Amino acid sequence: VWDIKEVSNDLLYLGTNAGLWAYNINTGITKKLKTIQYDDGSTDSLTNVHSLYFDGKGGLWFCAEMVGIVHYNLNNVKFKKYNSITHSGLSNAWKIVGDMKGNLWITTINGLFKLNPVSGELIRFSSGSGFSNDYYKRNALAIDKEGFLYVGGPNGIDFFHPDSIRVEKRFPEVYFENLYINNNVVNVGDTINGLRILNTSLLYLKSVELSYRQR
Repeated sequence: VWDIKEVSNDLLYLGTNAGLWAYNINTGITKKLKTIQYDDGSTDSLTNVHSLYFDGKGGLWFCAEMVGIVHYNLNNVKFKKYNSITHSGLSNAWKIVGDMKGNLWITTINGLFKLNPVSGELIRFSSGSGFSNDYYKRNALAIDKEGFLYVGGPNGIDFFHPDSIRVEKRFPEVYFENLYINNNVVNVGDTINGLRILNTSLLYLKSVELSYRQR
C-alpha cells in the first residue's frame, strides 16, 4: 500500500502496487479497480498507484505509474486522464497535493508540475525555472496550513507559496546568427556564382532568397 485516503465517514481508497482499492469501513467490503475506462472507450491497467488526493468535490485524483494523473469522479463514476504526451515524466508521478486555489501540484521524475483542473493547463518547473531539482523523491511533497509547499529532491528542499510563482507567458524571439550554404558559412558580402547572398547581418534581414541548388 502506497497511500490511503478517506473520502467519507465509511469509505477509504487505497493506492497499492496492485491498483486502486475501495474499502468500506462498516461492511468490510473491498472493491478493486484494476482496469479503468475513459469516455472515448480507451482503457488503462493500474499497477502502482502512488498517491491519492481527494478534492472535497467528489473528485479523487491519483498518480498511476505509466498512466499519468487520473481524475476519478466518484459521483458519476467517470475517469479522465492527464498524461505526458507533451510533458515527459508526468506518467511517472510520485505525489499529488492541492493548494488553496484548487490547483494540483505533482512531483515526478521530470520536475514539479502544476495542474489547473478547470482549464487542464499543465506547467512544469525545474532547475531551469529557478528550482533546486530536476526530479523529486517519492512522497517528498507537503503543504502547510498557510499554503506553503515543500518539495524534496536530491539537491535539497524547495519551498514556496504558490501565489509567489509568476509564469512568463511571453515567448522568446528567435534570431539566426549564421547562414550555411552547402555546409559553408556565408559572411556578409560573400558571393556565390556571382551573386551576393548577404548585404547585411542576418539579424537585420527579414528574408533571404536562395536558389534550389543552395542548401
